[in-house]
Amino acid sequence: MRKTRFYKIIATLGPLGYLPAPGTWGSAAGLATAYLIFLARLTTNQSIGVAVGAVCISLFIVGKMLALERRDDDLPCIVIDEWAGMIVALAFLTPSIHILIITFLLFRFFDITKVAGVGAAELIRAPWGIVLDDVVAGIWANVIMHSLLHGLKNVTS
Repeated sequence: MRKTRFYKIIATLGPLGYLPAPGTWGSAAGLATAYLIFLARLTTNQSIGVAVGAVCISLFIVGKMLALERRDDDLPCIVIDEWAGMIVALAFLTPSIHILIITFLLFRFFDITKVAGVGAAELIRAPWGIVLDDVVAGIWANVIMHSLLHGLKNVTS
């Protein structure tokens, strides 16, 4: 019983998984975490390690949670996967308020609509599919933000 409660608290990021629009709240927690990571001024290798670590933690927690609940579907209250996806989305970006907002919106767009391979990733057996759809959404948001920033840099120079 204690293990179940522990994993549930982590998987739902405390109360966030039980709020209306839980995926958005989990994404917001990932945004806040990614900003704190940026403030730590990590090297590129350290940033890669943090992003990979976030995904691995998410996979582990989701897997434990599903095993304890004896389920294999994505429960809406599990939002640690959105948290990890947002960390991937903001990897290697220098955050400003504009970058944070646009990246957040891009991530939520891909996570909700399941376009561009996000939906295909979700079809993979749990817990991988539950987490990987958010990782793919994060990758798309990240690539688009880098492309936008590169394009703006070329236009203004």
